[in-house]
Amino acid sequence: MNVVFIMCDTLRADFLGCYGNRWIRTPNIDSLAREGALFAGCYAEGQPTLMARRALMTGRRTFPWKDDRVVPGDVLNLQPGWQPLHDEDWTIAEILRESGYWTGFITDVGQFFKPGMNFHRGFDTYDFVRGQSCDYYYSPIQGLPPRPKGRMAAGELRKASMARYRAFAGAFRSEEDFFAAQTCRKAAQWILDHRNVEKTFLWVDMFDPHEPWTPPEAYGDLYTREELLSVPYALSDRGPCRSEESIAAMRASYAGEATFVDRWVGHLLEALERSGRAGDTVVAFHSDHGTPVGHAGIPHKGGHAMYQCQSRNPLIIRHPGGLGAGKRMEALCYNCDLMPTLLELLGIAIPDAVQAQSLAGLLTGRRNALRSCVTSGYNEWIMFRDEAHLMFQRLRGDGTVLIDLKADPLEQRNIAEGNEALIGQLRRRLEEECGGLPADPGWSWPAKPEYAARFPRVWAK
Repeated sequence: MNVVFIMCDTLRADFLGCYGNRWIRTPNIDSLAREGALFAGCYAEGQPTLMARRALMTGRRTFPWKDDRVVPGDVLNLQPGWQPLHDEDWTIAEILRESGYWTGFITDVGQFFKPGMNFHRGFDTYDFVRGQSCDYYYSPIQGLPPRPKGRMAAGELRKASMARYRAFAGAFRSEEDFFAAQTCRKAAQWILDHRNVEKTFLWVDMFDPHEPWTPPEAYGDLYTREELLSVPYALSDRGPCRSEESIAAMRASYAGEATFVDRWVGHLLEALERSGRAGDTVVAFHSDHGTPVGHAGIPHKGGHAMYQCQSRNPLIIRHPGGLGAGKRMEALCYNCDLMPTLLELLGIAIPDAVQAQSLAGLLTGRRNALRSCVTSGYNEWIMFRDEAHLMFQRLRGDGTVLIDLKADPLEQRNIAEGNEALIGQLRRRLEEECGGLPADPGWSWPAKPEYAARFPRVWAK
C-alpha cells in the first residue's frame, strides 16, 4: 500500500462539517471522513507547530520538553519544545525509505527549513513552496520595522514577518497563486508523476489556515459582508477581542480559510483518483492544533487558550480496505499515535523507541479505548483532559481553567474556584501520565529580550 498524509496548520476540528459544524462548507474533507474513520478524541501531545510535527514524524512525545537543545539561527527556539529532529530520532520517512518506499515531502511551512531544523531528513524528494508568513524568503524595502541592536523582540519579529508576507502575497493574481493551492497542486503532480512506483509515501503539509487569515476574496465573501473582512487579523493581533463585530469578522475570515483549504484538499484527492492508485493508498488527514477564534474572548492560540477548540485535532484515516469506514472513534488518543498506526497498517515493525500507540486496533474493532487521559503543553502552560474534565494552568500552578465537560461541553464556565482538591488530583494524574514536569522557567512567553543571552534553559530530568 501507498500512503498520502495531508497535514494543515491551526485547523479547528469543529470548523469542519464532519465534526459537527453546520455553517462552514468543507465537502471534500467531509467526504473523506465518510469513507474513512474519524477520530473525535485526538489531541496534540505538545503544541504548537514544530512540537506536533516532530511527534508525528517520530512517534515520540515532545512534552514535557526534557531534551531541549540550543538551535542557533531560530529565535523560536526560545520556546520550550521548539526543537529540530535530533540525530537519534528515527522518523517515519526514514523507516519507510529503508522498507523500499519512495518518499516525498511537499510543504509551505517555513519552520521546517529554518537553520538546523532538518525536518526533510528521510525524504527522497522535498519541495518547499516559498513565501509563507514565517519564511525568510523576501525582505521588502518598505514596511520593515527598524532593526534594534541584538535580537529582535517577539512583537518586532511578527511585524517583520507580516511585512514580508504582505509584500509577497500582494502579487497574487489568482486563487492558484495562494500558498495552500500551490502546495496541493505540487502534491497532486507528485502523485501523478509517481503513479507507476510500487510503494510511495507522500507528506503534504500546508501552513493554512494559520493566521494571517487572508483567504482569496471569494472564500471570505462566503461568510460575511465585505466590510467586515477589511478588519485585519494577523500574527501581531494578540490582545483580547475588541468587540462582537471583530469576533464575527475574525470567524468569517477563518471560515473562509477552512473552505479554501478544503477546496485544494479536494484537488489533491482528485489527482489520487486519476492516478489509479486510490484503491491501494491509505489517506490520513490531520491538523497540528486549532485556535480560539474568539472563544472566551481570545483571538489566537496560546498556552492560556488550551480549550478543546485549540487542543483537539481533526484526524481522519481512510484505508483502501475499508477498515473503520464511516465510524466515529471517541477514544482519547494523541497525534503521535498516527505514526505507529501507519507502520502497522503497512505491515512494518514498529521500532522500540516509539512511545505512541497504534490506532489500528480501533480501526479493526479489536479495541474501543487506548487511554484514560491525555496531556499537553504549550510554553509554560500544561493541560490535562479525561472523560470528565479539561484543566490547564501554568507550571507554577496559577491561571487555572477547569471545565466540567459533562455539564459544560461548550466550555463556557471555569469552575476552578472552590475545586482546589480536584485540581490537585488532576495535576498529579497529569504528572504521572507524562512522566514528570519540567521546572518552572520563571517567565512567560514571549521571553523578555534580555533573557535571550541566558539560554539554553535548564530543565529538570
